[in-house]
Amino acid sequence: MVTGIVYHKKYLEHEQSPTHPERKERLAYTMDQLIEEGIFDNPRIKLIEPFEASIDDVLTVHTKEYVEFLRKRK
Repeated sequence: MVTGIVYHKKYLEHEQSPTHPERKERLAYTMDQLIEEGIFDNPRIKLIEPFEASIDDVLTVHTKEYVEFLRKRK
């Protein structure tokens, strides 16, 4: 079995709040630790670069109305 970890450096630009569990410092620390421990040297661990979802991809998990709502907020 292979385990994939999806990561891109742009994730570090996302900021919720200084105390949010998904804050960028925590993510950066986690990735540094995984690299330091050699996790990605294991052939059963794959680092996966994400790709931009198409609108069809998004519509498989969200309604058209919700997507339109988000588009109007830009």
